[in-house]
Amino acid sequence: MVSIRSIASRYADSDWPVPPGPDVIPAMALVQLRGADIPGAPGSTKRAPAPSGPHTTGLVVEDASKTETTWIVKIFDFLLTSTYNLSHFGVVAGEDALREKVATCHGSSLLFGQALLRHLDLEKTMSTMHVITLSTQKTFRRSLCTLTRMLLADQHLMPQFRAYFRPRTVAMGDLVELLAIFREMTIANLKRIALAEPPQSTLLEQAVTKEHKETIMAKHLQEKLDKHRVSNADVLDSKKKYMESLMRQIATVKARRDEIRASIASRDHQCHVVGATPFESQRETLAAQVATTKAKFAEMKEANRNLEDKLHRRKVAGEAEVQKCIAEYDAAMTKVYDEINVLRADLDDKRERCRFLTAFFQDLDERRAAKAEQERLEALRVKTLERNLRIWACAALLLQRALAKSMRAPSKKKGKGGAKKKKKN
Repeated sequence: MVSIRSIASRYADSDWPVPPGPDVIPAMALVQLRGADIPGAPGSTKRAPAPSGPHTTGLVVEDASKTETTWIVKIFDFLLTSTYNLSHFGVVAGEDALREKVATCHGSSLLFGQALLRHLDLEKTMSTMHVITLSTQKTFRRSLCTLTRMLLADQHLMPQFRAYFRPRTVAMGDLVELLAIFREMTIANLKRIALAEPPQSTLLEQAVTKEHKETIMAKHLQEKLDKHRVSNADVLDSKKKYMESLMRQIATVKARRDEIRASIASRDHQCHVVGATPFESQRETLAAQVATTKAKFAEMKEANRNLEDKLHRRKVAGEAEVQKCIAEYDAAMTKVYDEINVLRADLDDKRERCRFLTAFFQDLDERRAAKAEQERLEALRVKTLERNLRIWACAALLLQRALAKSMRAPSKKKGKGGAKKKKKN
């Protein structure tokens, strides 16, 4: 996982996209923020600036019940409207393609903001956001989870948020607590959606199974982190009890030493008064006891030093284990998202093939319909020709009969005239 220090040094010469103001911290100043006492931070000795106006968290809203909603909307607006933050989170999450999806993410942000303002219920709002962004906006949801994980892991980006929320400064502890609640709800909703949503195909079923495995892995890593925190707390508690017991023993030894010194002084005074010999043997015994007590005290001090060294080693080992767990979690998430992207690409390819086959069969049906229409027109033309031929045949027959009749008529007249002439002659 890329650290905040390396990112700050990488963007040392760039302009941060936040409004101008006295609370704006340049990029190089982030390198010096390690161990800085930030006002309003958990464990800080400085108090955050008091809010001005009728509001509780530093944001002026018309209704107090909309305060948390306005918080989340402003956080995501800060994420999605800044080119630097998109590239920054892309570097952290290992998603270089995130810069190319600014418009898509911004559209989801608007939908999510409308859902927040409409419901005013974080649980329902999270469900609404997941329904909106489940199928097409997974990059947007990953960027929000990355933002939450970054702010919980390293709080030195908080001055940028506080500068972005000007002119009304806000307490950083409230923002961290709100983001922690959002992260828990995000994990719970991911798990619920992965378990409740029925898969529509084999690829979607594999993707949901991967998300469920990712949720289980995140829960396992969180349990390991909680176990390390509990073990460190137990060690610190045992160290505190041991130091208290050691201080009581030291006080007892000092009181006994004072009593012995007072007794020796009293006996020396009595011997000096009566003129008797000092009790040299008793003095040597007491000196030996004092030497033994000093040796025991030195031994206890050495044991205390060894215990502190042991606690320091355990603390370093615990921090290394926590960093290792975080790195494993990020690597597992990156691998899962890569597999999901591969499955999504395969699904898009199959959808493209389906669209091609649909267009092909549609064109084939159109050609078949055109061919059938052409055959129908050809048959109609053949029928028309046959009817015309019959008509012409009938006309030819009639004409032939008329010609035959006209040819027979003159021969009959000629025969009749000849007969008459014969009778006349």
